[in-house]
Amino acid sequence: MLSRRHEVALLHPDLDRVLAVDGKRGGATLPVVPDEWPDHRDLVAATGDPGAVLAAPAERRADGTVTNVLRGSSAGIGRVGARWVAVDDLDHAGAAVAVRRAVTAVAEGARGAGWPDWFGAGWRPAVDDWVAGNCADLGLTPTGPAEITKMWGLSAVLRRPVTGPRGPADVWFKATCARFHDEPAITAVLHELVPDLVPGLLGIDTDRAWMLMEPVVGIDDEQPGTPAAVARALARVQRETLAGLAALQAAGAPDRGAASTIEELRTVLHDSVELPLMTAQQRGAARELEPWLMESVQLLAGSGLPDTLSHGDLHLGNAGTGSGGPVIFDWTDACLAHPLLDVRHLAASAAAGAPAGGGEAAAAAVRAAHAELWRPDFPQIDDDRYWEAAGVVELVFTAISYEHIQRAQPEVSRWELGGVIVDILDRLIRLHAARG
Repeated sequence: MLSRRHEVALLHPDLDRVLAVDGKRGGATLPVVPDEWPDHRDLVAATGDPGAVLAAPAERRADGTVTNVLRGSSAGIGRVGARWVAVDDLDHAGAAVAVRRAVTAVAEGARGAGWPDWFGAGWRPAVDDWVAGNCADLGLTPTGPAEITKMWGLSAVLRRPVTGPRGPADVWFKATCARFHDEPAITAVLHELVPDLVPGLLGIDTDRAWMLMEPVVGIDDEQPGTPAAVARALARVQRETLAGLAALQAAGAPDRGAASTIEELRTVLHDSVELPLMTAQQRGAARELEPWLMESVQLLAGSGLPDTLSHGDLHLGNAGTGSGGPVIFDWTDACLAHPLLDVRHLAASAAAGAPAGGGEAAAAAVRAAHAELWRPDFPQIDDDRYWEAAGVVELVFTAISYEHIQRAQPEVSRWELGGVIVDILDRLIRLHAARG
């Protein structure tokens, strides 16, 4: 991933000034957020304006500095030692350029700038009205304002506290970008097919790619339940949606089976948007892997295991605990693919989160738990040849996913996930070399 150092530019409501603090030499500089991965709440806290909202996609300069531009809710100053200054009075010219570009785009509106709707001034009131209407229909009463927990080029997520027949709770709103416009429709089909394995769906607007969901323990406090339980839930999703694959495809889940993977692998190796980030040596080494990668895809495709619904990015952060046990959420990358790809990704997540020295055992536990439901009908689920091939193909699959995302992003936002494809190709190069 590309390095990043975040600064925050709070625009005055009149868009003619920006909030600044004293720099090391006494000039005007933007406040800095120490976290390399701040969420929307961190950015707002740095401004001192609780009503501030991101007004533009963040921009990254060549030195790794990321400028996050927010629109202020009032002319008051809530940060100690800060002051309003003209944009041209900022110490760093790069920051001034990013802020001026955002001001121009804010004046044009999000769509005029080619940005997702949530960067537009009228988006939030429309969301608040829609959420309130759905809550009223369900007998839920909001007990506080909605809080933006995440907002970037791919999605926006808000949390709204409510109370109802079962007492106080939070409801979660999510909007997705054009690339993932079908996530609400796919989630709705899943809610019909496996209602106990996905978050409760309280409302959807497929035209605007909006959905409102019940809370899931683990979204905010990172307690998703045991990896083995999540693996069993994954196996149930895969098996119990087999009869509903046509409905999932009709809702927008693409077919990412072997044929699609082989075709798109060629794009990653020969025409990736991240090729400029690679050295000539890296590019050459990655392209030399093509026969081995194709062979791995074909070996896995010949396993006799049917393609199933695939989550597409199943790590432990995308699982939690609902009223009846483990649930899986964030079906942004949902598609049809080989069933071992998701469990391979989950096993890697479990291994990464295990105590020192416990990674191999954690991954093995995930594999074993997932195989329980598959083994009676498909004993080849235990074949080590397919498990090893899935480890290679899962990396290929993930690189293709990020290629899709990068191509769907405005160029100004590609830095957010920049370097991921390069990192994956480097891992494949090392994996191939280790085979001897």
